[in-house]
Amino acid sequence: MASRTFSEPADVGAAAWLLDETDVAVRFLREALGRLRGPGVRGRSGPVLSALLWAYIDSGRWDETLTTARETADTAAAYKMDTIAASADLATATVLALRGNHDRVQPLITSALAKIDTTADRATAARARHTTGIAALADGSYTTGYAHLRKLFDADGTPLHNHISYLAIADLAAAAGRTERHLEARTLVERALAQVDPAPGPRLQQLAACACGLLAGPIAGLADPAGMPGRSSGPRSSSTTENGCVGSGASTTPSPYSRRPCKPSAAWARRPGSGAPRQSYEPAASPPTRRPPRPAHSWN
Repeated sequence: MASRTFSEPADVGAAAWLLDETDVAVRFLREALGRLRGPGVRGRSGPVLSALLWAYIDSGRWDETLTTARETADTAAAYKMDTIAASADLATATVLALRGNHDRVQPLITSALAKIDTTADRATAARARHTTGIAALADGSYTTGYAHLRKLFDADGTPLHNHISYLAIADLAAAAGRTERHLEARTLVERALAQVDPAPGPRLQQLAACACGLLAGPIAGLADPAGMPGRSSGPRSSSTTENGCVGSGASTTPSPYSRRPCKPSAAWARRPGSGAPRQSYEPAASPPTRRPPRPAHSWN
């Protein structure tokens, strides 16, 4: 069998997602999926389906997320891919939470966690934490939301997962604002950001700037959002909103639980019928520097 190359659509799609080119990622992942739906190769489509789910969520394609999640769940069941099945559950739960269908969210999260070993599969465990936090915040349970998002990082800032944990820092900051835990959250975010590369890329820079704005002040080690290094080479033209969060030149959509608008968080994605422009949940351009494995954590 021929070896895989970076030029294959699945690889290009994954790279595009990391580079915050979500539309490009969707196009190539769809192409890859089309090739893997044929007889004899469908069992290899699980990772592509999972990646496409999160690219859809990042770009606000919620209906397509739900449709693809059903296909992902069916494929995972047919080929006994528990991690892929968990991803389908969590993607569905995320969309339902953002749409306000709270009663259906927790059973999906519970189902996802039952399919994985949370001490071994930190990526899925981190997704579950983030989804649980978003669901709680959207439901007005700010203390519960903060408690779950807080556990994406150790007290010293070490992330549960070296990439996915950082995607939640804007939601963590919003939850801290609602629970009067600004100082605790600022300290945690500072410690977490101290562990990433000096130039982590526009995605994490935008999320960090958003957290900075929501926590009401510059965070140690973070450049001024208005003059952040490396922004000029990012995929989008950016501007800084009045709360210190980085926008894309389009208007931002208010969070259902934050006093101030902030684009990069998933919870600020476009709600159907809101009349607001569709907003991306801005991925970081490159994952943070890897650190040694952390001790296992219990879920509760």
